[in-house]
Amino acid sequence: MPGVAPTGKPLRGIWRAEVVGDHVIALAWSPNGKMLAAASISGPVFILDGKTGIVLHELSGHGFGTTALSWNPSSTLLASAGQDGHARLWDAISGTEVAALRAGSSWVECIAFSPTTDVVITGAGKKLCAWNTNGELLRQYTDFSSTIADVKWSQKGDTVAIAHYGGTSLYAP
Repeated sequence: MPGVAPTGKPLRGIWRAEVVGDHVIALAWSPNGKMLAAASISGPVFILDGKTGIVLHELSGHGFGTTALSWNPSSTLLASAGQDGHARLWDAISGTEVAALRAGSSWVECIAFSPTTDVVITGAGKKLCAWNTNGELLRQYTDFSSTIADVKWSQKGDTVAIAHYGGTSLYAP
């Protein structure tokens, strides 16, 4: 049965990629809309052509599973978070790893690039970290009393909302 759009018209399938072979846990469109990153729960990350679904690159991702994806809004740099305690930065054009960020805990739950700067934040356990695109740690916030579940930048890039067990916090990094 086809899906139905809010207008009441049937949704039209454009393509389907069955290459992942596993549960897809995260998706992220590139800033120009030409690539779609798909992370499998077992670890690999696939860079797909947005028009055709053809696999452009298969990235090794994270050994125990990938948890989240985020694109740098001004480049072809893709960030992934995983259950191996690392966040990774990837060049989506060449399919190569640029940096591995040791984010703290045994897993990195969430990751988000700033919409205005080349800063990426990670949430791992009770620790929030800010990194540059060279993989250097800029700042670490460790005053959370519970596990960080998600992170989102404001549209202006001046604040970060952090969802954690028992509440939400707002930071100006």
